[in-house]
Amino acid sequence: MKITIPRTLTFPARSLLLLGPAFALLAVVGPTATAQAYGPDTCKSGYVWRGANPSDHVCVTPETRQQTANDNAHAASRHDSSGTDTCVNGYVWREAFAGDRVCVLPAVRTQTAQDNAVAGTRIATAPASSPAAPAPGSNQTLQNLATSFCLDSNAKGQVYALKCNGGAYQEWQLRVNSDGTQTFQNLATSFCLGSDSFNAKLIYATNCNGGSYQKWRSLANGDGTQTIQILATGFCLDSNAERQVYALRCNGGSYQKWR
Repeated sequence: MKITIPRTLTFPARSLLLLGPAFALLAVVGPTATAQAYGPDTCKSGYVWRGANPSDHVCVTPETRQQTANDNAHAASRHDSSGTDTCVNGYVWREAFAGDRVCVLPAVRTQTAQDNAVAGTRIATAPASSPAAPAPGSNQTLQNLATSFCLDSNAKGQVYALKCNGGAYQEWQLRVNSDGTQTFQNLATSFCLGSDSFNAKLIYATNCNGGSYQKWRSLANGDGTQTIQILATGFCLDSNAERQVYALRCNGGSYQKWR
């Protein structure tokens, strides 16, 4: 997967959606937000996965999930019959994810954008038994499961992935904080791995400050890897074949697994 970084995110308030009378919806019982076993993408109580497509794990209210399912069911009838990739009059693309061309009311697209913006704040906190437990104060090399590249940095604080070489720039000292989170400090630079309050996808290393953007949860997976989640945003440490390192919504994929 390839992305361009940095990108900026905004965090508007959530609004309530009401469908207009133009299309009558099927009378179905909406899903309820029930407690589930914790995982990297688990929603907070009261929220469920939106499900715009099988990999859409943005946490929304059960009503919004039902709205999403209804819009998916009516997708074909809302596309212009002329053959162009446009919606019939009164509808717009939903854009829940890149390439989402389901046609919805403008208010639904607004709600979708707002849900995307606050997605990180609706992810559940790991219970005490979930984090992996590497030895405090130990040095770690973090190798990406998908690429086999290692998490690397430099004196400028840039963070990326390179072929594992055993060097100090690929060594990260683990410090366990009083709240159970961990801080990763680069052995060569003494900078701490962190994210950004203005661009939640940006990953870099800078002077250690003890803030929530430099605190991480190491969540043990069943395959011996760990998923590394930022405390402040709930996003997970991710990478790609182009050796970029960034943060995205946790998805359980191999590019978000580290060993």
